[in-house]
Amino acid sequence: MTILDELGTRGRIDRLGFWLRHLLVLPVALALTIATQEVAVPLEVAASAALTLFLVSTWARRLHDRGYSAWRLLAVLVPVAGALYLCIECALRRGVPQANSFGPMVGDRADYTTVGDAP
Repeated sequence: MTILDELGTRGRIDRLGFWLRHLLVLPVALALTIATQEVAVPLEVAASAALTLFLVSTWARRLHDRGYSAWRLLAVLVPVAGALYLCIECALRRGVPQANSFGPMVGDRADYTTVGDAP
């Protein structure tokens, strides 16, 4: 997986991947964006654009894991309720365990139990 793949909106990420990106990558990206403010305006714009792409990619792929379209990101346009809705959907709720139109299930999910005929 390359950095360009990380900025794309295709595919799915599970809750663990979502949280790891926010806990490990986001602080570094924010620090770099803030640090570029003192260097040059074009560098600041590039860093801000990369940070925005990273966040849109992460949240869009998390919505895909929940079975929803990334168009739901537009909910942030509703001042408080939209952001609260997205936080609940993406950060707290489980993804759908089966493949959906956005791709197959991500990894081996130990938090899902399958019930059925045992071989």
